[in-house]
Amino acid sequence: MEQNQDLNTMLQFLSQPAFLVQKGLITQVNTAATACCLQQGMEFAPLLVTGLEEYKELTSGNLYVALNISGIVRDACITVMDETQLVTVEEGLTQEKLQILSLAATILREPMNGLMALADQFLPVAAGQDARMQQQAALMNRRLYQMLRTVGNMSDASTFGDAGTMETIEICGFFEEILERIVELGQHSGIRLSYQIPHEPIFTLANTAKLERAVLNQLSNAMKFSAPDTEVQFRLTKKGNRLYISVTNIAEQPLPSGGFHNRFLRTPGMESPKNGVGLGMLLMQNAAVIHGGAVLMEQTADRVRVTLSLPIKRAKSPCVRSPILMPDYAGELDHNLIELSDVLPADAYKLDKLI
Repeated sequence: MEQNQDLNTMLQFLSQPAFLVQKGLITQVNTAATACCLQQGMEFAPLLVTGLEEYKELTSGNLYVALNISGIVRDACITVMDETQLVTVEEGLTQEKLQILSLAATILREPMNGLMALADQFLPVAAGQDARMQQQAALMNRRLYQMLRTVGNMSDASTFGDAGTMETIEICGFFEEILERIVELGQHSGIRLSYQIPHEPIFTLANTAKLERAVLNQLSNAMKFSAPDTEVQFRLTKKGNRLYISVTNIAEQPLPSGGFHNRFLRTPGMESPKNGVGLGMLLMQNAAVIHGGAVLMEQTADRVRVTLSLPIKRAKSPCVRSPILMPDYAGELDHNLIELSDVLPADAYKLDKLI
């Protein structure tokens, strides 16, 4: 009883729409949720656009899903608190704000591309055979890759909610190629990655560009916040008609209590720069939604597991289509080096290793 009173009190202090769910029914709503036509006694499951299967099995942690509230699809976080679930609806991702981020990225991309081109010509000459200058060139390269990653994330903001081009892929081979490269990079950086992937081929429809970036961001976050001298574990499993992409790490510190949807709206200087802007996690959530899945974040003791779930989908038409060549956001640079630029050491960006 006392816990319910505490939850109800906390609920009223939240500015975004929020409500409590028990045994599948909404039991308490705050003022912002009432304004969205959410009421006590409503069934919660019919609101779920994605994550229904994951919600049925939810016992702990935070589940990030999409809800249909009064005809509008909105991101939400379900937090398990014993027999009660706290659901908070995110308000920060308006299309106008996303378009501003995309416009800023467009403006930044031209000077960024020019800077990358100048670096390609200048750094090899400046570094020469001098070991100290070669190290400085590697540091500069790493910073350029970090900037390119941020600009790419900002640019993708305008495509949130857009499934884009889906194609049938063999997902085990798709991930194995990515992970082999990360293991190779990790050997030179002190970052240990182990992975388990089914031996049998699994075919599914996917947007390969969005899925790749989502998983690389998933791995980057795990590596960034891992305790020293520990291992990050990647696991791809198939259960029924669903795929589960899990990344587990031993965290250096506990997870923040808040969600990651509105992180890019935070006040500058209020958090460690190590946290970044949060757009990478938004890309991950978006990838889950457009594929019809969800994101589950769990923490037990010092171990953190983030799971991206996806339904296995088949193409409706058996016809063969010619592949569509899409512009590469990385300008044909190594995607792994870009997306892991916050965790890989400068040595990974030495000029002789980038050739």
